[in-house]
Parts: sequence; C-alpha cells; structure tokens
Amino acid sequence: MIEVKAGDEPAWYDGKKLYIRDGHEKKPQEVSGEQTAAVYSLFK
Repeated sequence: MIEVKAGDEPAWYDGKKLYIRDGHEKKPQEVSGEQTAAVYSLFK
C-alpha cells in the first residue's frame, strides 16, 4: 500500500512511476507518455 498525502501536484512513486486510480478500481494504473500531461492538467 502506498500512502499519498493531498498536494498541489501528482505524487511520483520512487521518483519514476506515476499511478492513477480509475473510478472504483482497487488496482492503480501506471501512467506514461501523453497520459502524464493529462494527469498534471487535473491539478490546475
């Protein structure tokens, strides 16, 4: 389990991987490429 505190930008795991939770899915999904920009746009 990874605990992430609320912040004003996405939290990276181990400085290398960015994950999102999609709806009610219990498994996080790794994000890469163009999806990374989409995640950052959620924090604007």
